[in-house]
Amino acid sequence: MSTLTEQIQAAQPAAAPEQPKRSLLDDITDATLKSRADQLRIDAFEAGRRAQALGIPAPQIELKYMYGRDYGFNEAQSLQFIHLIPQGGMLIPALHYKGRAVLLRRGGYNWKAVEHTEKASEYAFYFMGEAMTDEHGKPLRIRYTLDDATRSGLVARSRGKDNKPGTYDQFGHEMLFARMLSRFHAFHASEVGGGAAVDTSDSLIQSVVEETESRIGAATALADKLAEIKGGAE
Repeated sequence: MSTLTEQIQAAQPAAAPEQPKRSLLDDITDATLKSRADQLRIDAFEAGRRAQALGIPAPQIELKYMYGRDYGFNEAQSLQFIHLIPQGGMLIPALHYKGRAVLLRRGGYNWKAVEHTEKASEYAFYFMGEAMTDEHGKPLRIRYTLDDATRSGLVARSRGKDNKPGTYDQFGHEMLFARMLSRFHAFHASEVGGGAAVDTSDSLIQSVVEETESRIGAATALADKLAEIKGGAE
C-alpha cells in the first residue's frame, strides 16, 4: 500500500517541461521577422492600390518595392529605378541608370563630363572629391560611343525588324551615358550596391532597351489617339 504522501504526489499534475531560456538575439530575431512581415503586408496593400493606376501587376510592384528597399530606395524611387526583366521564366531585377547614379553618389563617387553628345559619352571620375586614376596613374576617364553600341548590335536591335528609329536614335546621349556609367560601376566601383541588380550583360541591357521602347511606343500611341479625339471634337 502506498502512503498518504505518495497518493497526494500522484494526484498532483506533472510539472511542465522546462522551456529553453531566450536570449537577446532571439528577441531581436522575432522582432525583425515581425517587422518584415508587417512591411510585406503594407507592400501588398500599397501595390494593390496602385496597380490599376500604374498598369503594372501588383506582384511586380511588390517585387520592385522589395528590391528597391534593399538598395535604400523609397517606394517612388523603387518604381522608377528597378526594372523587372523577363529572363528564363523569371523576373530579373536591373537598375535604371538613374538608380545606379544614386547608389554611386551615395558611395562617394562623382563624375564630370568630358564629352556628352549623341555620338559619345566620356566622363572623368572622382572618389570622395579626389580625382581617380587608372593603372598608369592618369586621370580615370570612361568612354562609350555610338560606334561601340553599333558594333555590339545594340543600335540595330533597338531599331527592330522594321528599322524604325530606336532608342539610340532618339535618346542617344542618355543611352550612351547609361552604358558608360554601367561600365564604370562594373569595373571600378563594384562594391557599391552589389547583387543581381548590377548585371551589365548585353542581353540584359537590350531587354531594358526593349522595355523602354515599348513604353515609348505606348505613350506615343496614346498621344496620337488623344490628338485624334481632340481634332474630331474641334
